[in-house]
Amino acid sequence: MTVGDYSQWTAGMRSQGRIGKPLTPQAKSGYLKVPRAFFRDLHEWEWIPQRFNPAHALRTPRSVQALMGPDPRVIADDIWASSCGPG
Repeated sequence: MTVGDYSQWTAGMRSQGRIGKPLTPQAKSGYLKVPRAFFRDLHEWEWIPQRFNPAHALRTPRSVQALMGPDPRVIADDIWASSCGPG
């Protein structure tokens, strides 16, 4: 999916130049969180029988979770040294 797919209103996204760009890993995870909560609630309220586990069936794929992890950056030695000692 890309930004703007299945959206009726894209005016704000166009002005920022985001239309057509790939979704972030956090957005992909969010798209899975909504139906997961929906089916969990349906099971909890006993509106449908429990035939599957939404937490398992609709979990965020490992490949997407890996992209959501920390994003380390290189810190220059002079900046690192000035923050570590008296000075």
